[in-house]
Amino acid sequence: MMSDRCSGGNCSSGSCSGGSCQSDDDRLPPGMLSRYDLNQDTGLGSLIWAETVDSKIDDAVIKLIGKLRSISNDRIFAMITGPADIKPLYNVLFSYGVDTIYHIRSKDLEDYDPKLYADALSDIATRINPMCIILSATEKGNEVAKLTGSILKKDVELDCSDISIVNDILSVEGSNSGNIPMFKRYGRFPIIATVKASSFDMPERNDDRKGTVISRPFTASRT
Repeated sequence: MMSDRCSGGNCSSGSCSGGSCQSDDDRLPPGMLSRYDLNQDTGLGSLIWAETVDSKIDDAVIKLIGKLRSISNDRIFAMITGPADIKPLYNVLFSYGVDTIYHIRSKDLEDYDPKLYADALSDIATRINPMCIILSATEKGNEVAKLTGSILKKDVELDCSDISIVNDILSVEGSNSGNIPMFKRYGRFPIIATVKASSFDMPERNDDRKGTVISRPFTASRT
């Protein structure tokens, strides 16, 4: 039986620590649908894959969240996968700057499968139409990014050394190609990039920050 209790927010289904929770296959949180128009040309917000290492959020991911928060006030979404016992990681993501967590639940995703992770990330991106999809430039991050680009039919910039937003235009600094104004290159959002976070500072943690958790089931395609 599923508990409806939530610490620090309201739950429509499931349990949550540190924010409001929803378990709804078809809706965004109240008020968000009007802001994130799926048919608009210009995306808003950033979507990041919260890659974990030994059941903890990878430090590189935390640095990327801090970087995104420092260059934009737009909403930060994060995708996390795993069983219910990863819920303590919600507060970690909120405390460093994530606004909305998509917890994708499936036994198929408990072990790393790049194709399935890319399927799940692409599904979220289609729903929220972010300006960018950012992953850590790890072996897994690069793999998932390339597959996500294939699904969404978008080019992917790998192993970027920096990211910036000026006048609502996002650009990345490639490892060899210099500063690339990606809005000119791709035309439509989302922009997909993996970024090396080694040169970024670890952001300050604020345990008073809260956010929204959307808990969604995921069914792997068998075709």
